[in-house]
Amino acid sequence: MQKPSTVAFDANVCLTYAMNLGTHFKVHVSDCDSRPVQRFVNGCQKDGVRIGTYQKTKRHSYDNLAERVDEIAQECNIPARYAMNALFRIAERNLDALFLKLTMFPEQWNAKDVDAARKFFDTQGKQLGSASHPKDKIPEDHDLEFLVNSHNLGASKTHIASNDTHFTENAQAIEKSYNVVILAMIYFDAACNVFGWPQPAVN
Repeated sequence: MQKPSTVAFDANVCLTYAMNLGTHFKVHVSDCDSRPVQRFVNGCQKDGVRIGTYQKTKRHSYDNLAERVDEIAQECNIPARYAMNALFRIAERNLDALFLKLTMFPEQWNAKDVDAARKFFDTQGKQLGSASHPKDKIPEDHDLEFLVNSHNLGASKTHIASNDTHFTENAQAIEKSYNVVILAMIYFDAACNVFGWPQPAVN
């Protein structure tokens, strides 16, 4: 596994980073992938890997923060009213801290490139399934813009940190067509082990 030089984080990974919310009512409230994401971010910083995201992704992360906190709270059986107050404030601080670490990459997409990306996923969907594949095989426009932006960053090979199945299920084709490597969250700990990046401090 080759260490990345540039990593763009999508909204789901950013939100997962923020979901390590501490102990409440004697229950540790956290997404199981939160610590691997934090470990990966810290390791990238330590080794000078260029890490960032886009303004639209940042806005999308904050827009979906309350819903994500509520989901984690319900999974951990934390009262909803408490979750939407104390837990939300912790998650917001965590997200704020992440975006202080991330560079805001330039948004360099255009309608022609986004349309080409849409056709790329349409073709992939037909190859992977039937000719009558569902429309959800094609990502939403903000995900298409994210891919095009990452392709246009000018890095030798940009990595996208994402758990979006549109990306992970088409990783090989995306790398071939866009020179972008998809790194799913499930591989973060393995990558950190290979690169010698330590576990984050327990909070």
